[in-house]
Amino acid sequence: MDTGFWIALAILLGLVVFGVGLVGLDCRLARQEFGVYFGFRALWLFCKLWHGVRPPNRDPLPRTGPAILISNHTSPADPIFLQCATRRIVTFLMAREYHDIWFLRPIFELAKPILVNRTGQDTAAVRATLRALGRGAVIGVFPEGGIHLDADSLGPAKPGTALLALLTKVPVIPARVERPVHTNRLIEGIMRPARARVYFGPAVDLGQYYGTEPDEQVLEEVTGILMESIRNAGRAPDPQRSNTNSAGRSTS
Repeated sequence: MDTGFWIALAILLGLVVFGVGLVGLDCRLARQEFGVYFGFRALWLFCKLWHGVRPPNRDPLPRTGPAILISNHTSPADPIFLQCATRRIVTFLMAREYHDIWFLRPIFELAKPILVNRTGQDTAAVRATLRALGRGAVIGVFPEGGIHLDADSLGPAKPGTALLALLTKVPVIPARVERPVHTNRLIEGIMRPARARVYFGPAVDLGQYYGTEPDEQVLEEVTGILMESIRNAGRAPDPQRSNTNSAGRSTS
């Protein structure tokens, strides 16, 4: 056998190891298009080797069917960190100006993001989100709307995530991203080693709000519960906070 055969065999074995042996994402990604499959593998290696992403617990996302993944927002790289810590492909709501950066668009397009205008209500994005959930997708949302640079707190949240959760009644899974330095600069957020950690919490129970009119008070209460679930993701629950939240609305 000539040298070319052994080189080809070595490349083939390398691809098998790269595509199967090293990766913790759901094996169903193997049925995706070839470019998407290996794109996610490369992204996974980048997160693990460059940013040191180490999720301490297995994500509680359902193996199939729709779900909403909510998280704090510490940098433009958060969608990458969250994707690398989950088994499912996550379709994130993304500001249109990020997607328009030409050399990053191929990375963003791996999960077909839903583009959102920052100028105000975006009915097209809402419809696209509902269609994606109807197809069984996992939708990634940052309730704060923008990047919050204070590492010790969460920023004010918008009510849209609460409304989406109440309308669709799909599982809502909280996550919390920790990194030593928060940044709102895109290239710095992606390329500066972050030593990021991703923590997950259990699905948020919103059953007591299903069937109620999503008025301003209800949306405010549900938004508070969602943000508290992000704050507590990966942490021991605070009984005092839990009692305060559960007292917001009677289950009767």
